[in-house]
Amino acid sequence: MERAASARCSARPEAVIRINPIVRQLAVAVIAAGTLVFTASVVRPVFLGQNPVAARVLTAAYLDTAAMRAPWLELPEQLAMRHPRFQRDVAAFARPPPHRPH
Repeated sequence: MERAASARCSARPEAVIRINPIVRQLAVAVIAAGTLVFTASVVRPVFLGQNPVAARVLTAAYLDTAAMRAPWLELPEQLAMRHPRFQRDVAAFARPPPHRPH
């Protein structure tokens, strides 16, 4: 019985397949290039045929909301500090925030 067990152990071990690292890297490069070619040929960018984003932003009407919410910004310092909206903002920042239970 020992002989049969030792025969099994001395049999050729399982073959380990080792892939050369360069071959692996080449395979990854080929797959990546194929993915790029496929994507570029199938997918159409959403922005194709539209104005560049910068041109659309520059042509859009600009609305300065800070000036609307804080009209005292444009005033000289002495007038700005007496402006009712400025006084309200100062009072709002001076109050501690309301306590919110967790």
